[in-house]
Amino acid sequence: MSKLQEVWHVEKDCRLKGNLANCIEENHSCDQLFYTCNSVAETGDATWYIDSAASNHMTYNKGAFQKLDESFKTNVKLGDNHIVKVEGKGSVAINTRKGGTAMKAQEDQSWLWHRRLGHFNFQGLKILHQKKMMTDLPQIQAVEGACEACLQGKQHKRPFPSGTSWRAKAVLELIHTDVCGPMRTPSHEQNRYFILFIDDYSRMTWVYFMREKSEVFKIFKKFKNLVEKQSGQRIKVLRSDRGKEYNNSEFDKFCEEEGIDHQTTVSYNPQQNGVSERKNRTIMEMARSMLQEKHLPKAFWAEAVYTAVYLLNRCPTKAVKT
Repeated sequence: MSKLQEVWHVEKDCRLKGNLANCIEENHSCDQLFYTCNSVAETGDATWYIDSAASNHMTYNKGAFQKLDESFKTNVKLGDNHIVKVEGKGSVAINTRKGGTAMKAQEDQSWLWHRRLGHFNFQGLKILHQKKMMTDLPQIQAVEGACEACLQGKQHKRPFPSGTSWRAKAVLELIHTDVCGPMRTPSHEQNRYFILFIDDYSRMTWVYFMREKSEVFKIFKKFKNLVEKQSGQRIKVLRSDRGKEYNNSEFDKFCEEEGIDHQTTVSYNPQQNGVSERKNRTIMEMARSMLQEKHLPKAFWAEAVYTAVYLLNRCPTKAVKT
């Protein structure tokens, strides 16, 4: 009987087999990861491994970046629970085997943010980005062409003169006011007018909507009570045109009792009330542009005006040094 026919022992106890290389007897099952890579030192070419489930990719090579924001800092947890520090974020050009370059299309969002902010001018958008006055606002690029909605919504006769005889040095020291209307189409609340109050020092603007001009006096008292209690200051000067809603015995008596110097412009010269007239024009231009852009019914003019005031109060202006 040959040794292969002996079945009285297992192979590992066989005394007859020759000396063989040692081998691992236990077979533990485990997950394994197989990968291949090219050595950067050997080829001189950086190899990237694309992970379709990852939103970002990493490299140790700082020189690979075309653009790099080193102010971006965070931590990344790897699969083995090891945490590494991220020292920046940027863009890298990827070359294909045939020498081409992989490009990612990215839409310029300058026009999008121009529309989002009520057709705000591009110079103002750049200031918002440069001074980091808004979060998530991308870098605004130079644009070509003109906005059709702005061309239709911002046409005007001539600019009102800039500057006034003097500038306020504190909040509520000088308040400009003006009434706009009547609108041909009433708003959803049946309003046909709106009144503006502009603080000369900060250019902060308040807007109220009215059905009739006769509501001006009631609204002014409401506005005065609000801003004086919020700021702890008192209105010293009120500048308006000579409209009957401002020039009447009731209004004059109230200003006299409250110690408010009520300044009025010369008749038929609204340019003398330039601050409120320019603000009025800017608001209406933005409102018309927003309605024109989205083809909204004219009855939404009050919502558009309110939105324009809200946005302008949060955007930079040359009149206020920042």
